[in-house]
Amino acid sequence: MAKKQSIPRRLFKYRAFDNRTLGMINLFYADPSTFNDPLDTRPSLC
Repeated sequence: MAKKQSIPRRLFKYRAFDNRTLGMINLFYADPSTFNDPLDTRPSLC
């Protein structure tokens, strides 16, 4: 008896890593003063 194959919800396509790939990457660094937890940027040694 053959198994019924289901269609996946998501399909992924991988591409080579090159200069065009680097151009698609967007990074955002928030200002630490805008964090909602004041201890996020104040490490302390015990």
